[in-house]
Amino acid sequence: YIPPAFARLIVDDASDGASLNTSVGCYQNIEVLKDSYSMFFHNGWRAFVEHHSLQIEEFLVFRYDGDMQFDVKIFDRSGCEKICFKPVQMDDKKSISCNLMKSVSRSDGYMCDLEVSRNECHGEVSQDSCRRSRKKCNSSKNFVVK
Repeated sequence: YIPPAFARLIVDDASDGASLNTSVGCYQNIEVLKDSYSMFFHNGWRAFVEHHSLQIEEFLVFRYDGDMQFDVKIFDRSGCEKICFKPVQMDDKKSISCNLMKSVSRSDGYMCDLEVSRNECHGEVSQDSCRRSRKKCNSSKNFVVK
């Protein structure tokens, strides 16, 4: 669910759906259920979890961009950002879409250009393809789900 304190901040924007965009360029529309100040991701959430191979002790950081658009970063148990997920199956292509190239932030502050394919994942990143960047944080627009 979306934490109640955060849900109260976006209740005026709330619609029946949200768009989740990951740092590797995948996005998915998900149905949002709400009652008073509670909001829950519903239809589409299970496909998102399965596509990104989410495991116990991994966590997600959501940044709200307005109009029910969320940028999502996925971190593994070690605290490193997950940038490689299982291949998209034929029946998943209707609900999950991915760009072929995407710049991603690594946990060490570097931006890396990664190739992401629908059929396989390429995660080899050389130091030459990475550039240092400054991290920005706006705590009023972020929340974490464990």
